[in-house]
Amino acid sequence: MRYSLVALVWLGLITHVTVSGLAPAFLNADVILNSVMSLQNITPFYWGQNRLLNVVPLLAWPLRDPALNLLAILYLNTGLYYLVLWIFARGAVALTAVHAQSREWLTTAVFVSLSSAALLILTPQAAFELSLWHHEYTLPLVLLGAALLLAHLNPVRASAGKTWLMALCLFVALGVNPASILVLGLNVVTYCLVQRKISLGIRQLAFLGGLFFFFWSAVSIPTGGLTYYTVVPQSVLESWKIVWNQLGAILHSAVAGPALLALCFASLGMALWQLFQHRHDTGEGRVAFNTHLVIAALLSFAAVWTAGFSAHHWVAANAYHWRYFIYAVLAIAAMFTIQFSMALRRIGKTASVFIAGALGVAACVQTYLPARHPEQFNVYAQVDQLSKQSYAFYSGDYWLVWPAVHRDLMRGKEAFGLTLRGNGNATKALAFARHQSQSDGTFTVLCLAAPAAKCMQQVSETLGSVEAGQVIPIGNDAAEIRFRLMASATSPQ
Repeated sequence: MRYSLVALVWLGLITHVTVSGLAPAFLNADVILNSVMSLQNITPFYWGQNRLLNVVPLLAWPLRDPALNLLAILYLNTGLYYLVLWIFARGAVALTAVHAQSREWLTTAVFVSLSSAALLILTPQAAFELSLWHHEYTLPLVLLGAALLLAHLNPVRASAGKTWLMALCLFVALGVNPASILVLGLNVVTYCLVQRKISLGIRQLAFLGGLFFFFWSAVSIPTGGLTYYTVVPQSVLESWKIVWNQLGAILHSAVAGPALLALCFASLGMALWQLFQHRHDTGEGRVAFNTHLVIAALLSFAAVWTAGFSAHHWVAANAYHWRYFIYAVLAIAAMFTIQFSMALRRIGKTASVFIAGALGVAACVQTYLPARHPEQFNVYAQVDQLSKQSYAFYSGDYWLVWPAVHRDLMRGKEAFGLTLRGNGNATKALAFARHQSQSDGTFTVLCLAAPAAKCMQQVSETLGSVEAGQVIPIGNDAAEIRFRLMASATSPQ
């Protein structure tokens, strides 16, 4: 119990250290938009898309103060990420520790070491993306972990309460990220191989997972003219170099990537050899067999995921950004967690606690910065450089528009974004534009870091029929544009 409390305290501490150290420098429009949606209009899905269920904005909705709302989202996203790492640690120890009395301290030591090592190994930008940005990967993993636990607790006789809770976890997980069905498949297959049986709970898990995947597939129609599930196998080799460079760039050291890849190949080879060696074993030998079975499964999953999504239309359209390979990265992280768990178990409790503590101190010292009010974050300073004045409407560069909108919301002023994803709140924006134009029939939009023609097009696409008027430059990279709503204006959502 004592070490579980230490793990809980560490979860809170490392979450705070990560948010305070990384958010001021790397916060961006994609993350900020979660807060804008939470404050202005929570749609079923992320604005401008027909997928990525808006769970996090909904959870932050009770906090109506814009700064607190944003901070809640940042802490929630980061907490989910570290909760995933705790699940990895817990699973690794349960898999490798034969004696139950060693599991509590070992889980905490592995968790502290793993979460600290991630901050030390990854670049600050990559650590931000993995922890504060992309909850569409970490939230489903937490929910899938809960669903798997419920399936494990429902082995023979169905419990209505556990089944409904499992269904809820799967429903939300697959709504947030339908691709997590592949992670669910990995868990189901591996669990059955380790347990050497297909229990009632696992059958329920597989059935409900498939059911909800097809449900969200029908609802979550791809956008942007791309078929989300289309792959082109012949493009795999062409794109692998790009993907490799993207993944290598998330590590602090240039030699870390090749070294980790070599370790992965060595681990896979060792796992396959150990599977052959222990195939008939029982007792502790069976523990070794299961351990290397999971290692082989994780590495195979990472390889298949990387190969499949390297030939993916949607990934190619987004320049093969490494975020599309986060599940592969986390599978490799889970594999190393198992290896590290075995190493710590061998060296004993005292040395393990010392190593975890040293890594924890190093990660905190490297990352921590004193907490600041969100308005002091870099992204809001960039907006202030273009215009310190507040406006009701912004268009232009996506990466500046949404920080400008949120900055004004923090100032207590109403503001709307008329740029990419602005259609998610077009009805309210149009109503406010009508209100603003009651006196002289016009309203003003600040165009940020974009040609006036592009801003005019964005306003028209969001609000409908408008007539552009005078353009007044504001500094070097912004301009006021006057618009007049046409009588037939309706938001083209």
